[in-house]
Amino acid sequence: MQVMEKPVPSEKGEALSADRNGAAQASAVPSPQPPIAFWEWNLETNRVFFSFGYRRQLGAAEPELTNGLSEWENLLHAEDRERVTKGLLNHLANSGSWPCYEAEYRLRHNGTYRWMLLRAEVVCDPAGRPCRILGYQLDITEQKRTEAETRQANERLQEQAALLELAPVLVRDMENRIVLWTRGAERLYGFPKAEALGRVSHELFQTEFAEGMAYLDEMLRRVGQWEGELVHRRRNGEQLVVASRQIIYRDPAGRPIRILEVNTDITERKCAEQGLRESQAQLRALATRLQQAREEEAIRIARELHDQLGRCLTAMKMDIEGIKHGLAGDLAEGSLRGLVEKVERMNQTLDETVYTVRRISGELRPGVLDDLGLAAAIEWQARDFQGRSGVSCVLRLPEEELILSRDQATALFRVFQESLTNVARHARATKVWVNLSEEEGRVVLAG
Repeated sequence: MQVMEKPVPSEKGEALSADRNGAAQASAVPSPQPPIAFWEWNLETNRVFFSFGYRRQLGAAEPELTNGLSEWENLLHAEDRERVTKGLLNHLANSGSWPCYEAEYRLRHNGTYRWMLLRAEVVCDPAGRPCRILGYQLDITEQKRTEAETRQANERLQEQAALLELAPVLVRDMENRIVLWTRGAERLYGFPKAEALGRVSHELFQTEFAEGMAYLDEMLRRVGQWEGELVHRRRNGEQLVVASRQIIYRDPAGRPIRILEVNTDITERKCAEQGLRESQAQLRALATRLQQAREEEAIRIARELHDQLGRCLTAMKMDIEGIKHGLAGDLAEGSLRGLVEKVERMNQTLDETVYTVRRISGELRPGVLDDLGLAAAIEWQARDFQGRSGVSCVLRLPEEELILSRDQATALFRVFQESLTNVARHARATKVWVNLSEEEGRVVLAG
């Protein structure tokens, strides 16, 4: 709390007097509120007389406040004591120059401190020598508290005004013409204040309304506020998306007079959301394609199982039936030779069946991938693809096996399989180049 002291000139009729019976009064001094507490310092005896009002002002009983000057000094706040006592003595030494002394200080009151205003005047004897100091004291604690609260409120108001000036805020009249334009709005849109004031806001910003301007105006009139997204343009023509909040202010009669508009730039957020939506769409498309690929692979495997294994098993069943009938009759030399031929055909069919099973199993999960690694599996798949399609495959593989997890190796191998499938279906290629390498800690599979 800032303290203040100053000598002030005495006005006519302000001289203070006090009697010895405890009834102190000020001649020609109006009685301010709260009540005045008087005191008198006798310079000849160095004793101080405190009025009953003074004691009541401090909440002190008779034994607690004697007529000693030290008693009064002890009541002063430690931070104010030296300043006030020195000021009073200095006034006494220069009483001719400063007829009246004034100071503000804190005085102990029932265990706490209260702010007081002191005014004192030196009284001289007939010879012109100072003999007494008469003074009065006002309790200004509430005034000080009010001043502090007012000062704090003003500081908060200044801070809020500073923040408001930094924010992208504008105020429109009811014709949508801009009447207040902050520095924050200038930074956001690029229009200087002189260019923005007086302009119709939606014309200045070339506003794009998602639900139409009429809907926004209706919401403002009916509800008193509106929140939503708008598309604006900066002074340089750049488009931006803002989250806008608009509130109507009314006069005491309830008539709308101003519209406060606060706009926050969310362009980057909207771009990020759009990018996320596109990524999600791509992921959904990829998931759909993978599902289709799995379905196509299942159909192909089912067809091969039906056509290849079914044919082989049917042929073996027929040969077994023939052997059964042959064994049931007489085993002539011709019949025995026919049975041997049937067994040979069954053996060939079994070999073909084993080959088909191995091929289908390898396509589902080649054993070479688990046994020899990714490079060997790619080489095996390329050789098989070349044999079936007639498309030449040129491979560039690392000499040392790459360090990959099982899932990583499987994913790369599936990518390679899918790539060869696309080549066979769509590329009409006669040669395929395949490059598997490690570059800067990354495994690269390229064509």
